[in-house]
Amino acid sequence: MSTYNSNDNQRFRVKMYRIHKNPRYKLIELNQKKYLIDLESNYFTYLFPPLNWILKKELIEVSNDKLNEIEYDDNNNKEQAKNIGCVSGGGSVLIATLMRPFMDLMDIPSNQFINSLIVIVTMLVIIFIRGSLRKKWDLKLKSNKTLIIKCIVRPKLKHMFFVIGSYLMFLLFSLLMIGLILGVENNLMIYIGSPLIFFMFSLMNLITYDNEEVIISKLSQSE
Repeated sequence: MSTYNSNDNQRFRVKMYRIHKNPRYKLIELNQKKYLIDLESNYFTYLFPPLNWILKKELIEVSNDKLNEIEYDDNNNKEQAKNIGCVSGGGSVLIATLMRPFMDLMDIPSNQFINSLIVIVTMLVIIFIRGSLRKKWDLKLKSNKTLIIKCIVRPKLKHMFFVIGSYLMFLLFSLLMIGLILGVENNLMIYIGSPLIFFMFSLMNLITYDNEEVIISKLSQSE
C-alpha cells in the first residue's frame, strides 16, 4: 500500500475516464490502480464549480469487484464534457430565441404573490429532482478498508477557461432571471423558464473535468 506525504510537491499527469450513465464520478488511473473521484462531494460546488480545483478531492480506490460493475469509457470520448457544456449553453440561447415570439401570448394578468408561488414550487421540484439524481448516482464506495487519497485535481488550462466561461454565462442568465422575477416583469414565460436555467446551472459542477489528462498534486493519504 502506498503512502503519500502531504508536503510532497510532486505533480502527476494521470488519465481520467467518464463513467457511463453516472456523471457524478470520474475514474482516475494512478500507479496502475483505479480511483474514483466524486464531483458532488462538496455541496458548495453547486454554487461555485471551480471549488473542485481549489479544495482537495478524495480519490477512492476501487476494488476489482466494483471495477467490474462500472462501465467507463476510454479517451476516445474526451469531447463528452465539452459537448455537455456546449449543448447546455447553446440550448439556453436557443430556447430563449424560440420562446421570444410567445412572450406576448404569455403576458397574462397575474400578481407578484402567484408568480412567487410558482417559482417557489418549481424550485422545490428542481431541488427534489437534483437530490434524487445525486442519490441515484451514489455508488457507496467508502468502507473501513477503502484506501482514500486526498489531493488537488485540476484539468488542463484550456478546459478551465471553458468551464469558467460557461459558469459565468449561466450565472448571468440566473441573475437576469432573478432580476426579472423581482422586477416589474409580469410575463408567465419568465416564471416557467427561470427554473430550467437554475436547474442547468446546478449541473455545472459535473463538467469541471474533461475526459482526458488531469494534473494531481499535494497528495496525502486520508486517515
